[in-house]
Amino acid sequence: QNVVDMSFLNEKEAGETGFISVSGGHFVTGAGDPIRFFGDNLTFGGCFQEKDTSTLLAARFRKLGYNVIRFHHMDNRSAPGGIWNESMDAFDPEQLDKLDWLIYQLKKNGIYSNLNLHVSRIYPGVEYGENRAFVFGKRIDHFYRPYIEMQKEYAKMLLTHVNPYTGNSYANEPAVGFVEVNNENSILSRWTALADLKGDHRTALAAIWQDFLAKNGKSNWDIYKIIDQFDTGATDEQKEMFWEFLVETELSYAEEMIEFLKNDIGVKMPVSESQASYSGMAGVYREAKYADFIDMHAYWQHPRWLGRAWDRNNWTIGNSSMVSDEKGGTLKRFSQHRVKGMPLTISEYDHPAPTFYCAEMYPMMNSIAAFQDWDGIYHFNYSPNSELGLINGYFSASAHPLKQVFIPVGAILFRMPTISVGPSVVTMSVPENDIVNELIAFNKKENINAQHTDYVWNKAGWNDAITVLRRSEVEFDGDKLTLSGQIPEPDGSWVSETGEIIWDNREAGQSIFTVNAPAAKAAVGYIGGKAI
Repeated sequence: QNVVDMSFLNEKEAGETGFISVSGGHFVTGAGDPIRFFGDNLTFGGCFQEKDTSTLLAARFRKLGYNVIRFHHMDNRSAPGGIWNESMDAFDPEQLDKLDWLIYQLKKNGIYSNLNLHVSRIYPGVEYGENRAFVFGKRIDHFYRPYIEMQKEYAKMLLTHVNPYTGNSYANEPAVGFVEVNNENSILSRWTALADLKGDHRTALAAIWQDFLAKNGKSNWDIYKIIDQFDTGATDEQKEMFWEFLVETELSYAEEMIEFLKNDIGVKMPVSESQASYSGMAGVYREAKYADFIDMHAYWQHPRWLGRAWDRNNWTIGNSSMVSDEKGGTLKRFSQHRVKGMPLTISEYDHPAPTFYCAEMYPMMNSIAAFQDWDGIYHFNYSPNSELGLINGYFSASAHPLKQVFIPVGAILFRMPTISVGPSVVTMSVPENDIVNELIAFNKKENINAQHTDYVWNKAGWNDAITVLRRSEVEFDGDKLTLSGQIPEPDGSWVSETGEIIWDNREAGQSIFTVNAPAAKAAVGYIGGKAI
């Protein structure tokens, strides 16, 4: 119990005026009013609370200033950790009832739900040992027809289910704000691993490749040989066809799944396919072409494992301040993935425990997000199952005192009009026909993720200070790669165009990030003994 109460920020009931939609590049309520989203993730068994806990939890979220919750990893396993029955062929009725009640309670507290479809369900026949490229069937499920059909089946089961407490199916529920098709998943993002495909998966990709070659009047090339000999034997023509094939395959998958959700199931809320950074600039283009909004993830100093992934006994986490980062930390990544005319959400973000510097998270992220005029921020994750009051995971917010203290601060900075939106925008124009050319020009045999987007921005004239100096966005237009304005990197502090945000990151151990707006003040970083 505490006196801090941000409940006044929420609608009386989520979706009370109708479905969330997009207008003017931002989310609006059914009444057409602009709305920003700030919330958290529930994962695995956390999505299926006992009913009395769900009632308290929804009220707690409202009081903290949350107005959206993302349901994540609930497809991974059978009850009690997931939505499935023991045989994994139908939903467990008790789990489904718990989910229905929680979403109903969130709705009554003015909190929208974000339903994720494929996150970590393990398809039958996915047996790749320690090869993380295909964990949960990722990448394979973009081209292997049985897995695509299983995704559709799951989507139909979940989204056509009628919640008895609201009387609506999830496809027709105004309190469901968003649907996400496939979490952190693309073919391009781990393209070199395609050479390790086995059995039917390997045969299926080769067959699609041969169909693509025939359609383009090309020779009978071996796709796996091109991957294996990319640096030593593949010709420029083969490389170009290879990139075109991967981009086309991704686009076809995104188009098919989103059309299925909207036309066959009839979902009425905004849909995203996956996070835009997966596939670099090609991923941004994919989402711009087929999704309703751009979604992103990032973590400041995410855990790294020294052996088996997610081994809780063998890991490291960097323990340094993001305020001291000369390249703009995680915030640069988001700036580079905003698409002109589309909302941007960050559905996973955290500074993981046990770093000493997690208090920086909300003041920095939420103030920059408000200046940049982004549309949604979700912490990852809440982990409500910490009955002992312990920090029980890298990302857990429910028992982390600094994260709990600063959640209401984050709500004030982002959801209230406390920080001015930057008045001008730096726009990078990327010709639609240059997407493949930029993959060719990158010419690195590595994963295609945010580093490729950064490469294209730098090629156009980006500098890292733009994250704070100006709003930024991408458009797929024009006949050459251009930046609307060359903004020089300052010699001193990075000062926002509005003058309300100043980031002095020139000297490690002395850096300071400040917010000086009429209704919001913040001093973050190495502030001890200094007059501010």
